[in-house]
Amino acid sequence: MKRIVITFLFLLTACLVVFSYTIWQNNRPVQNIPQNEIKSSLHKSIEWLVKNKTNILQSTNSILWWMINESALLTKDERLLDLSDEYQLIMKTQYVNSVWNHLFDNNCNVSVDPLRIAALPDYNKLFLFGLTCDEELSNLETIETQKHPNFCWKSHPISPACVTHQLMGFRFMQRRNCQNDQGLNYKIEILQKYILWQLFFDFRVVDVYLQRVLMLADSGLKNKIKPIWLRKIIDAQLSDGGWGNFHGLIPVGKSKFFGFTANGVSVKQPKSNFHTTAQGVFLMSLMQNRP
Repeated sequence: MKRIVITFLFLLTACLVVFSYTIWQNNRPVQNIPQNEIKSSLHKSIEWLVKNKTNILQSTNSILWWMINESALLTKDERLLDLSDEYQLIMKTQYVNSVWNHLFDNNCNVSVDPLRIAALPDYNKLFLFGLTCDEELSNLETIETQKHPNFCWKSHPISPACVTHQLMGFRFMQRRNCQNDQGLNYKIEILQKYILWQLFFDFRVVDVYLQRVLMLADSGLKNKIKPIWLRKIIDAQLSDGGWGNFHGLIPVGKSKFFGFTANGVSVKQPKSNFHTTAQGVFLMSLMQNRP
């Protein structure tokens, strides 16, 4: 029994040491990232988009294309402007009745009738409410519950992206000047604090890590983004210029690693994808335009 207790205490101490070290590594002080490095990262990520244009134009995730469009407006980069124009042309010609046209047109009149969007995830409904300020949507229970800053802890406590999705919805409400919700700025501040807490403890540089830093930058809290977080994101950028949703730790063979995925651990080859790269492009576009 004594040996079992000693072994248990040893393992517990070792786990605490490793955990403490990873937290320190994730928050340690480093120098600010030079603007030329941010610009270089942005350039490489845009090149990835251009090289993969045929594939990414088939993506139906309009939120990612909204990020590309916002990046184009921020940077005035012709490559991003051309990509955004191509996607918006597809939306106007092939998906003229899509509710996601509201992302690109403030005067869009496509219906967001609750029955029509009933099958969408709850956070997508919040996005659409934020984009339209629609009174009928405002009265839906699924929208009303998401207006509370403690929504994620009550309804999706283990969903890593819930808080960032909720903040995106609030930011759409802010952008479109929705008058349906009181105390919106205060609620945004609460979600920002939640994200800072998540970034402090969750050191895995996967998709949601970029999303958290992105939402801090987008919601006006660039001054709270630790240089180490931005450093880790730039270091995680793959050689082809994109970002993936895998944090490799230990090499296993020639091109595979043991590491963290969004939902656990795995052995796989790091690979860029549009979902993570679009957020990286938007983040670097925001950080390039610091004020």
